[in-house]
Amino acid sequence: EIRTLYEMDIISDVCDYVWIGARNSQNYSLLKAIGYYFGQISDKRMSIMIKRSPGMTYEEVYGIHDICNKKFGFKPMIIERGINTFAKIPPNTRWLTDFNCMIKLIQERPDIELCYDPSHACGEANMIFQFVKAAYAIGVRNFMFEVYDRPQDTQTDKAQALSILQFKMIYDWLKKSEIKERNL
Repeated sequence: EIRTLYEMDIISDVCDYVWIGARNSQNYSLLKAIGYYFGQISDKRMSIMIKRSPGMTYEEVYGIHDICNKKFGFKPMIIERGINTFAKIPPNTRWLTDFNCMIKLIQERPDIELCYDPSHACGEANMIFQFVKAAYAIGVRNFMFEVYDRPQDTQTDKAQALSILQFKMIYDWLKKSEIKERNL
């Protein structure tokens, strides 16, 4: 995750993607600098991922995408991770998955590449597979997961961390679903 201009050289040397977190998703100075850096200065072309802020409307998502594309010179992938909600059931639920926004993005703006992060939305590893199935059913094809060899030992977000076995089950299901879809 890139948070400051000073991190761009370091990140571009070791990463294939630049990830802009939800807190910086509307930081226009940072977005402009990233566009300038990877468009003018760096030899490396990076994929840019922007996490949707939990309070952002889908119109604002369109706006961020279009500003980055037209003014700053890059076309970001938007990461959906959910919106604020007052309901905290189950207790670890962090955000409410905004399937409405994802459907609108898929139907109205196929030029916007969408990625779904179910870990942050549901907050519990044992629920992630069901969220992936729901997102896949509405047309989402890019996913982001937190996977650890020992999820119980992670420093943060233990409840939402997938084990390698849980990830493999999801990955295998996605591969089977993709093959079925291609053969229709």
